[in-house]
Amino acid sequence: MHTNEGGLKHILVRSIPTYGENGEIIGATETFTEITAFDRLRAELKVTESLAILDPLTHLPNRRLLDEVSPHLRGMAERGEARIFLVFLDLNHFKEINDRFGHLEGDRLLK
Repeated sequence: MHTNEGGLKHILVRSIPTYGENGEIIGATETFTEITAFDRLRAELKVTESLAILDPLTHLPNRRLLDEVSPHLRGMAERGEARIFLVFLDLNHFKEINDRFGHLEGDRLLK
């Protein structure tokens, strides 16, 4: 629903039919429930799920996501439906970069 201020509110509408003497529907009772709190929770859950599978700094998939999708990807590769390439980088002595140039520059380099 649109608010008077021009915004949107998400509303859950439930309709319950009202029956006449012969069993025919003669009307309905409707209830309206604002679900803005539900939308907020859903958005927070989406962020939480994203944090669980993506590195927050680089936004690259993490090991948890790899563990989740690898059986599916492996099956696709075995059936000839896709080629799979995995790139793994291990940066040795990265602490020296942070110590010399600072964590902000180290983060910028990782991104």
